[in-house]
Amino acid sequence: MKLRIETSRYAMIVLAAMLVIAMNTAVFAASGTWASTGSLQTPRDGHTAALFSNGNVVVASGEDNNGTPASTEVYNPIRHRWCVR
Repeated sequence: MKLRIETSRYAMIVLAAMLVIAMNTAVFAASGTWASTGSLQTPRDGHTAALFSNGNVVVASGEDNNGTPASTEVYNPIRHRWCVR
C-alpha cells in the first residue's frame, strides 16, 4: 500500500524544478561552476541523493512509472558518467 500526499500546485512546481536541477546538473565543481552530467539512466522522482567525500554522488530509491526502481545510480565526476549499481 502506497501513501499518497495531496500537495498544492505551487509545491508540485517547486518539486519539479528541483528534480530538473538534480537530474540535469552536476555536482558543484571546485572551480565554482556548474556542469551538465546528463540524465540518470532510470528516471525517478522522490529519490534520495548523497555526496561522498571522493566526489561521487549516489541517487537511490524514489519512484518511476513502474513503481520503485530496484537500482541505485552513482555519478563518477572523474569519468563524467552515471553507472547503475
